[in-house]
Amino acid sequence: MPEALLLENFNGAIAAIAATRPTYPTPNRNFIVTLLSKWFGGNKVNRLRIGEVFKMSLIGNNENSEKYILFGDPALYLALPYSDAKFHKLPTDTLYTLQNVTLKGQVNSNSNANFSGTGSIRVMDSERQVTRQYLDNSKTLCSMSYILPGEVLYYGNIQVTDNLFQTRFFIPKDINYENRLGRIIFYCWNTNTSEEAGGYYDSLSFQGGAGLVDTTGPTIQVKFQDIDFRNGDVVTPGASLTIKISDPVGINITGQLGHEITVQFDQNQAQPLIVTDDFSYDLDSDTSGTIHLALPELTPGAHTLDIKAWDNANNSAEVVVNFTLLMTTKLHLERVVNYPNPFRSTTDFTFFLTQPARVDIAIYTIRGVKIATLRSTGILPAGFNYISWDGKDSFGDEISNGIYLYKVQAQSIDHQKTAYIGKIVKAKS
Repeated sequence: MPEALLLENFNGAIAAIAATRPTYPTPNRNFIVTLLSKWFGGNKVNRLRIGEVFKMSLIGNNENSEKYILFGDPALYLALPYSDAKFHKLPTDTLYTLQNVTLKGQVNSNSNANFSGTGSIRVMDSERQVTRQYLDNSKTLCSMSYILPGEVLYYGNIQVTDNLFQTRFFIPKDINYENRLGRIIFYCWNTNTSEEAGGYYDSLSFQGGAGLVDTTGPTIQVKFQDIDFRNGDVVTPGASLTIKISDPVGINITGQLGHEITVQFDQNQAQPLIVTDDFSYDLDSDTSGTIHLALPELTPGAHTLDIKAWDNANNSAEVVVNFTLLMTTKLHLERVVNYPNPFRSTTDFTFFLTQPARVDIAIYTIRGVKIATLRSTGILPAGFNYISWDGKDSFGDEISNGIYLYKVQAQSIDHQKTAYIGKIVKAKS
């Protein structure tokens, strides 16, 4: 089993401690207690290598200890926050639903240098007691009670600057109201120095009763990867989906039944996707966040996307968008139209790019003589774009009334090319 865990490609173990022969409960317990006390003794995380902790936990005159083997690199440090983060005391440890809470704190760096980086914060609801009934072997009805951890009320990212950090969050209405205690968990890191810090704020009481009145659901925006998406646009295969959700009282991410964030393709009632756990608040925000998803296996053609979300006041909002999935990821010009057509003085050439590209538009007479060339200002992004024309030729003269041809040519960054030819009419001014 340890070998299988270490060799697992995804979600495998970085190291494992296993026994080569049968061991016994009491010595096993003593071994684990010793190991954990070495790592986490003194109310802190001790920066020790795996091999060091393993060696200190073995008792030489104990036969049971001789049966353990460390699978893994003994020089490896665990990815744990070795520096400490402390929260400033709140005015009260009782927080109310729809209350906007501001919490400050600081990082006590072990390196004696100012700590700056990014942190993540989780506000956890109180634990809840659950009772389940079951039938024993004699068919007697029995019950069993146990404690489950609280749901996540808020999860966001914040900046840490010169050891200091600050966050804000709303308390949702969907708390469990069990009069138990919740907590806040904080973790931060500095990508330049690889230093990490962690801390928590314990013994918080969540209660109902804030007087804030809100009756409007959240705002939902849909985007696709690298595309300036508008309802009805085309999408290339493999494009990731980005859902932006915002509300003045924050987004409900408790996962309570009926208040989940859901995504549904093609109105498939049997398979709504619950994506609440994929939502993360934007950096230093308590009102907006994003969800990033990969598109499921869909056939090329027209599709609908239905998204529903709730705010912390339990108001819902729903958005339905339409898109067309293409068969290929190559560069294409889609939905090329000039408007107005016929035109009197000016017209816009509108088109959809499946990749970022440089675009040129050549205007020809009906006999094939080029009279004007329009060029994009640099590389245009994927998605909807337009280029305007003032109806004048290359010499700056207004063209005569009549029928003309135009050719839209696009070239991507990797030199893929595509073109479209259409007809345009200049009417009397």
